[in-house]
Amino acid sequence: MENNEIELKETLRVIKKMEKGGTSGMIETELGYHIVRLDDVKTEDGKQMYKISQIFIPTVTLGDWLAKNSRDVDVRVLIRGFRWNDQARTVEFTGQDMIDFENKLDANSSGDASLLFNS
Repeated sequence: MENNEIELKETLRVIKKMEKGGTSGMIETELGYHIVRLDDVKTEDGKQMYKISQIFIPTVTLGDWLAKNSRDVDVRVLIRGFRWNDQARTVEFTGQDMIDFENKLDANSSGDASLLFNS
């Protein structure tokens, strides 16, 4: 986690007070509940960096949170084959074959209960 990335201020406030190897109590954020272990702390290019492990219980989906907050944060998708569409505020495929597949799936699956997502 880096100070200029998506911050859940409540979590970061706790992490900054922790000792390396320490475990937090329950932290409530706008995304849900977290228990965090601070694995490492280091400084890179003058920025404090925190490596954490966590147990996370969501109370809102990441998609809903991004839809609400994406105008206020710098969203980066680090998974090859995907990109962030800032206008639509959604994650999209970058490859035309997957874009075509998704469009075909959307067009031909109306009412299909086996698909557990909405487009």
